[in-house]
Amino acid sequence: MAEFVEARVEDTIPEIEEMERLGLIFPAEIKKLVQKRREHEYQLARRTKCRTDFVNYVVYEKKLIDLLKIRREKIGIREKRREIEIAIGTRVLKQLRTMTRLWPGHLDLWTMRMDFAKYMGWKEEVSVVYPEMVRFHGDKESVWILWAQWEIEGRKNYDKARQILLTRAPEYHPKSQSLRRELFRLELLFLESLHIKAKMDNLAGLEEVVTQNREKVLKCAIPRVIFEDSLETFKSPSLCMEMYQIANKFQFAHELREQIFRNMCKMFPDEVHTWKLKVSRVAQGLSVDVTVEENSDSVTEESTQLEGMNVKTEAGDKTSEKEMVQDLNSNILGEVKDGESEGNVPIEEGILKMEIKKEKEKETGEDLQNVTGTVKSTDNEHLVPKELLPGEKVSLVIDTLEKALNALDSSFVPTFIEELLSILKQCWGHKEIVKNITENLLKVFESHSKDLTPLHFCIWAALLQSMGRPVKEQQEVLRSALTFHSNCQSIRLKYYQLHILESPSIKHLLKEYKNVADGLTGENATKAWMETQMQIVKDKFKLKFFEESNQSLDDGVAKMSRFKHLEWINFNKGVLEAIELYNKLKFLPPFSPSLHSHMVQLLLKQDKVNVEQVRDVFETAIQQFGSTHTGLWLSYIEFERQFGDQLKVGPLYSRAKVELEDKLMHDFVELNQALKEIAGKGKKPVPIESILVMDDKENDQENIESTFMLGENLVTIFSEEENTLLHSDEKARKMFFNTISDTEGSLKNEHKKQAPEDGDVWRPTLKSLCGQDVWFNIRNVTVPADGETLDTVLQKKNRKKFTNSNEATDKLQCDSLKYKSLEEKDQEEVQDILKKSAILQPDFMNKTRVDPYFVGKKKAKKDMQKQREMTKGPGWFDMKAPELTEEVKRDLEILQMRSVLDPTRHYKNSDMKTLPKYFQMGKVEDSAVDFYSSRIPKRERKRNLADEIMHDEGVLRYQKRKYSEIVAAKQKKQFRHPPKGKKKGEKPSKKRKTGKSGE
Repeated sequence: MAEFVEARVEDTIPEIEEMERLGLIFPAEIKKLVQKRREHEYQLARRTKCRTDFVNYVVYEKKLIDLLKIRREKIGIREKRREIEIAIGTRVLKQLRTMTRLWPGHLDLWTMRMDFAKYMGWKEEVSVVYPEMVRFHGDKESVWILWAQWEIEGRKNYDKARQILLTRAPEYHPKSQSLRRELFRLELLFLESLHIKAKMDNLAGLEEVVTQNREKVLKCAIPRVIFEDSLETFKSPSLCMEMYQIANKFQFAHELREQIFRNMCKMFPDEVHTWKLKVSRVAQGLSVDVTVEENSDSVTEESTQLEGMNVKTEAGDKTSEKEMVQDLNSNILGEVKDGESEGNVPIEEGILKMEIKKEKEKETGEDLQNVTGTVKSTDNEHLVPKELLPGEKVSLVIDTLEKALNALDSSFVPTFIEELLSILKQCWGHKEIVKNITENLLKVFESHSKDLTPLHFCIWAALLQSMGRPVKEQQEVLRSALTFHSNCQSIRLKYYQLHILESPSIKHLLKEYKNVADGLTGENATKAWMETQMQIVKDKFKLKFFEESNQSLDDGVAKMSRFKHLEWINFNKGVLEAIELYNKLKFLPPFSPSLHSHMVQLLLKQDKVNVEQVRDVFETAIQQFGSTHTGLWLSYIEFERQFGDQLKVGPLYSRAKVELEDKLMHDFVELNQALKEIAGKGKKPVPIESILVMDDKENDQENIESTFMLGENLVTIFSEEENTLLHSDEKARKMFFNTISDTEGSLKNEHKKQAPEDGDVWRPTLKSLCGQDVWFNIRNVTVPADGETLDTVLQKKNRKKFTNSNEATDKLQCDSLKYKSLEEKDQEEVQDILKKSAILQPDFMNKTRVDPYFVGKKKAKKDMQKQREMTKGPGWFDMKAPELTEEVKRDLEILQMRSVLDPTRHYKNSDMKTLPKYFQMGKVEDSAVDFYSSRIPKRERKRNLADEIMHDEGVLRYQKRKYSEIVAAKQKKQFRHPPKGKKKGEKPSKKRKTGKSGE
């Protein structure tokens, strides 16, 4: 693996040399660049692939391209792009293709590959990505819509986009309203492009329209038929409203817009969307009387026909508009002929094209000119909006809303409140208009109190507060809200906050808090506790309140109480009392990292820092949060570097790498290296006094924009540029709508559990030690939060091109599409964790002792020695010792004695004096190149060496012959009796030697 990695790193040397030669990168940066690339290559070359490694590599290289782009602009150098940027992009694209091949089910990886290709300007690659992506994600409507959008905006290929929305996407989604809406938009966009060509006298681009059908197509015939078919198929008022808003964006489609409105009024007279449309038209100055518009029909059949534009048939009849459109669509939807592929479907030139007209100046009033003639002007006075003053617009809108409320009753109440709040936001600062809006809102609140949601009650109370009404009126509103929504925590909290303002005494306040706290959980309980402790001034009551809250059943209240208790004790009684309190609370669940972090800051604030006390605090925090908090280890290491023992920095670093989770290891290593560089530059630490006052999660209400009602307004009274407010009015508006936004968020999250504290609580401690504000999460991968969709991510990148489905624009849209985060673990990884865990086992409760949390040096050394003995080592690729069975042992013994098996073969002396411990056994596979006669038949194949030898006739004959020879040689030897015993004093007789041995 190392050879391949080094080869890949060496392949990048030419581009690095070019960057250095051009001055795009400094010599000191080359070493860091090569080191980072080598680390990424080793991560990518691992046997077990990880998505995060690939994404980190791609983002790192993309940031390098961004850096080169910035430096090129500063220096003014444009040469060698192919050798540098294109080479980097090609290498990154190769890894992106690998990602989509390994994990095709993850849509975010396809999106990353597509975005990078667009970033590099490789349109061919984008065109390749979409067909591949559709193979795995064809069940998602948004993918098809994005593909059609790319063909229109990126390739200007309307025929391909039409083929996607008409033929391919309906195979997966035959009853999709989104696809039908985008097809409607597509035709209008195409007509707009032809309209622009007509303005520029580009007659070559107008030849696409068939002469026979040109006039009907140019008068929005195709979008009209799409709308009529959608109306018959879906009968959806929301789809009709979306098509109305789309048609309203195009000036040539206003007649179609009026037809859509008339059909909605006929088919859906009592729907909310119809009344919303009426409100919008009233604000624009358009008529809402359907009878008037029926009398002035948009374009008749006679006016839409020109000389020579009729379709000629044998009978000489004229083709109806719908039949003509169906004939044109059949050319697109027609089946593929024999011998033709799906991608080569013949599409006629004259399909779905726009009217060839030339608009002239409004002042001159001249007619629109066509290529073949002139079109007679019609009476379109009802299409021109009337100009109204802001006050008149608001009055007309309120009258229309009241009519809708009378017609629909309670079902229209949320829409009524939402639209009036939207107008109030625009008209803030105009007293007469604001007075008119607030009076109507209060009237609706009072008359429909049974139909109000908890958010509406909170808006009612906030409106009374902004008008300066007494607190009792607000309390009365919230008290009535509790009668309808008794389990709503946000309303209960608002009522308690108002009760604090009029509480007569501390005892009465504490009594009321106990009654309220039982029904609050999570953030609402913490907010109520904070409001209460801020009202308590006397030390006696405050200390008692802290002691009771430290034992609270709510985790958020208990953690906050201990933190504030420690801070209050240090401020009033000194650090010694604070240390004593900390020792009582540090092992009391629920554990809180903010308690340990604040204690470290208090100890560092002393004139003479007690190193042992600080170490005890860090060790306690590591026992509780050592596996999840990167900032804890960084603070501990930086403390030892500044105040403690430098020799302990290395062991702490090694210990952190062992205990931290794998997903946090990359962050820890990078941040530790950055802190080393900061320490080398000699940055001064920040005074601890300035840190203790700072709140990390500061929430300044004046600087936060409201997230309430971010959708497009149905009624536009003032634009942001027209309505300039005073500073006080702007501040009051922000406070009002921020209150509504916060209430809306708390209502959504009131049943969710409070999120655990993360490692950011150690940021003030680390800043006091190293002098830099460090963000602990430096991972390049940006994972969307739960519930965040692909549309929202794309909207953040380019808000002009992508909008949500409720907005009426002339751009293609895509629906919500959720995709998994990159940090989500697979099921196999979860199973591995369950297998390795010592606690999550069935026999855990039967154990008499639990393995210790910390392992001593001797024990760890012994365990490492055992693990090393289990394998041969990295030099042999960690070859394991297999189980030595009787069959394996017999085969190894045969290998030791292989020299006696065949006389025709000669082997070296065997160096295997004993049986080996580490070995592997393989199986010889037949080569596909060899013919069948050169292969071993299956009936002659055996399980092991012993069986093969026992069934080999040649070996058996040789062994039998050798055995008989050995036996015969032994039999030739004569048997000799042992010599007789000698007597005392008798000399041995001397025998004459003869030539024969037997004599």
